[in-house]
Amino acid sequence: MVVYIHAIWGNFDLLCQTALFTFRALDVNVELLPLCSGKYRPGRKPEESYHLQELVAQHVRRLVQPSSLELEFDDMMWSLSLDIYCLEDDGNMEDAILLVAIAALKDTRLPEILSTEEGYHATKSRTRSIDFRELIVPVSFGVVDSRVVVDPDSSEEALCEAKVTIFVDEKGSFRGMSKSGGSVASKDLLATCSKLAVQRAPALFSQLSN
Repeated sequence: MVVYIHAIWGNFDLLCQTALFTFRALDVNVELLPLCSGKYRPGRKPEESYHLQELVAQHVRRLVQPSSLELEFDDMMWSLSLDIYCLEDDGNMEDAILLVAIAALKDTRLPEILSTEEGYHATKSRTRSIDFRELIVPVSFGVVDSRVVVDPDSSEEALCEAKVTIFVDEKGSFRGMSKSGGSVASKDLLATCSKLAVQRAPALFSQLSN
């Protein structure tokens, strides 16, 4: 079974394919195609792809409830294969790709597997959704001269000294943070980012539900 999610997130255009296989594995593939940005070239995969693949894999392992992937026989379970194609890149790639991956998993339906004398067969007549331990959304900020820019586009990212990402759950609680570039962030700056992230999170959760 394959699920395709075509998402337009701001100025992003993303296509995510979720496939299901009965193996104990998670495979994430992110393709940054030349058509999405002039900075990508045909041929060798850019380093950004590997970074994004690891980012998505890390969070999917954290969010998905493993027991919801288990089959009822032979100690087997579904594995997840996520293929994400960026069709247009306008900055803040990490947030957009993680959000579209979560949206694809929320829309994925696991078919019932029947065991017969001829082997195992998937049926589409009875399906179930993937369960999550929790759902989170990322909210990223570009830092320029100690000021923050919410969800920076590509032109704004070029001016940023650092980037801060705040993760928020459905209850509006802080669930983690990451920072790249620049010097050590001040407590006031992080507090500002956290407050703005909590305010922005409901709109992102609403998009995930649509």
